[in-house]
Order: sequence, then structure tokens, then C-alpha cells
Amino acid sequence: MSTADESIKQAVKSGAIVVGLGRAAGPAADALREALGAHARECADDDWEASRVNHLCLVVECGPTGACCEAAEKFMREVRRSDGYSVYSEIIRRRVAVLALGRPGAVAGAGKAARLEGVEEALLKRGGCTRLLPPPSIGTVESASGVAALPWTRKAVEALAALAPQPHEPEPVE
Repeated sequence: MSTADESIKQAVKSGAIVVGLGRAAGPAADALREALGAHARECADDDWEASRVNHLCLVVECGPTGACCEAAEKFMREVRRSDGYSVYSEIIRRRVAVLALGRPGAVAGAGKAARLEGVEEALLKRGGCTRLLPPPSIGTVESASGVAALPWTRKAVEALAALAPQPHEPEPVE
């Protein structure tokens, strides 16, 4: 690993940035930030990449039929086009988790689930990321009020806690 790569890794902050994709995803993203507690890091929605936080939780708005919103489609296109995103993600060992905002039956529909999985796959295959949660890694919630009680949220908190740097105990003085 180069010196530049090492300096990037040292500048990385632990925790997760929560990004809402789609207008309706904003309140659910806020609820997820609150549920993640100390693991959530603040950043402007339009400047999350510059935040230097190593993990990413996406809240993706899904329509009544379960299709991903246009913001999610645009996000996937940008990740696929970017040459630097995957390199940066690999250096900082970025992990990602996706939460779908929509009716569970609609989101899980055959073609719609595949499209939602496409958001995660774009980050895994082209974005240089790994999963924060083991498969099935995509959660589904109908509204922001259900985020805190969701088993997916509990698993995300546990995964982030396991990845957080542990404080070092001072060496005993002899």
C-alpha cells in the first residue's frame, strides 16, 4: 500500500453516513441516524463522500409498485461511471447497507427486488464496497416510524459496533 493510501486510511472516521435517496427517504434516513446513535456521523447530504466516514447506509425510496426512485437510479449510474469511487472505497474498506422505504410486498416483487438489489450490487461490484450485513442484507420499512424497531436496524447497529475501533487500555506502569 502506498504512502498516499496510508494517509487516506488514517484520515478516515469510523461510523456510518446515512444517505436518503428520494424525497420521501429523508424522514426515514433521519430516523435511522437516530437509531444508529453514536455510530451515525453528520454530513451534508450533498457532501457525504468528502466526509471521510468509512461506512454508508442508504435509505432508498421505492414507489407504490416497488420500483426504485429516480435518485437511486442516478446514484447507481454515478457509481458505475466513477473511476475513483471504487479505489477510494477499497482503500478505506467501505461497507454498505441498503434499507428500502416502501410497502414490503411491493418492494419484494420479482423485478422490483432485483432492481433494489441493483443499488447494492452497484456498490459491491463497481463501487469497491463490501456488505455491512450478511445476506439477505437489504431491509424494508414502510415508514420512518418503523425504522428503530426494525431487526435490520438492530443488526446494522451491532455490525457498526463490531467494526468500531476499540479503545486501547493503557499499559501497566512498572
